[in-house]
Amino acid sequence: ERMIVRTVDMMIVVDDTDVTLTAIHALVKTHDGYISGSHRWISDDQPRANITLRVPAESLDEVLDRLHNMAIKVEDENISGEDVTEECVDLEARLRNLEATEKELLILLTEARENRGKAEDVLAIYREITDIRGQIESLKGRTQYLERSAALATIHVNIEPKETARALVEKAKWDPMITLNKALRAFVTAFQVVVNLLIYVLIFSPFILIPVLILWLLMR
Repeated sequence: ERMIVRTVDMMIVVDDTDVTLTAIHALVKTHDGYISGSHRWISDDQPRANITLRVPAESLDEVLDRLHNMAIKVEDENISGEDVTEECVDLEARLRNLEATEKELLILLTEARENRGKAEDVLAIYREITDIRGQIESLKGRTQYLERSAALATIHVNIEPKETARALVEKAKWDPMITLNKALRAFVTAFQVVVNLLIYVLIFSPFILIPVLILWLLMR
């Protein structure tokens, strides 16, 4: 039997995001699945959401049909599958070899202890058994992970609400404090310009008044 890890990414447009989220939660429970992640936020005054479902692989087609029925439109949908059969077969073969080696080492360890072998030999065998046991546990963990991944399909759903019509002309919002703040800022800016101009005139006045005075005296 082939072991396929199935993943679905889809974007749906719905009438009501919150109603759809509630329906998805109920759908997952019906099929003995679970929600592995969910994110809801507000954008343009409308709720949007991302949700990740884990459902039994044999229920994937039925769950997708239900999601399609919830949507006004399916904007995007991508279904992928990763075949992990060969990796599982390889893991099982390596696991059998390691378990056989572990049994042989356990027999050697027992004989060494019964024959009162050297402590160094006993410790060497014990270290080898410990190393092999670690590899066995690692392979078992990987095998179980692949089996769980193949047994439960993953569905990532991006939920978007349908667009609502907006008024062509929005009501203007008037706030007297904002107007007062703008007026004060404009006054301060104008005052700064006048003061800066007076400072420049004061500094450059000797260069202007002296030539004017000389011309006046010559004319007199």
